[in-house]
Amino acid sequence: MWITFGFTFASFVLGGLSWWVPTFVEYAIYSKGGKPTQIPLIFGVITCFSGLFGVGASSLIAPRLRAKYSYADPLLCAVGSLIAVPTLFALIFIIDSAPFYLFWFIAAVAISAMCLSWTLVADVLLYAIYPTKRSIASALNILICHLFGDAGSPYI
Repeated sequence: MWITFGFTFASFVLGGLSWWVPTFVEYAIYSKGGKPTQIPLIFGVITCFSGLFGVGASSLIAPRLRAKYSYADPLLCAVGSLIAVPTLFALIFIIDSAPFYLFWFIAAVAISAMCLSWTLVADVLLYAIYPTKRSIASALNILICHLFGDAGSPYI
């Protein structure tokens, strides 16, 4: 239940970011007197590659940490969140003063950190649930994460 609860909040943040960051960046460019071009495309490409990097990194790091620490999966999820929160907070304040390549780099770091937990959520869910109940647990996890996470976050 806790892993579903936590991942729902992560999905909420990613859903809101995917909807509002391109608009936020376009407004920042307009306020500087510029003309934004291809901002949604740039953000989409950064999100895809950062997500792949975050998921891949957690898939490589978690098994090695699991050999030493039994609580490696939730620890890696927490580290990802602890990296993502300040970097997302910094994005709000640096957009007016920093060059856009720095903004996009910090956005990539934040998205990669948030994506560290994706594979780990599936792992924790599968090894914490009885084998006969894994399919319904996985289905409920996905339903709750999308219903209360990324589906409504852009509007909230």
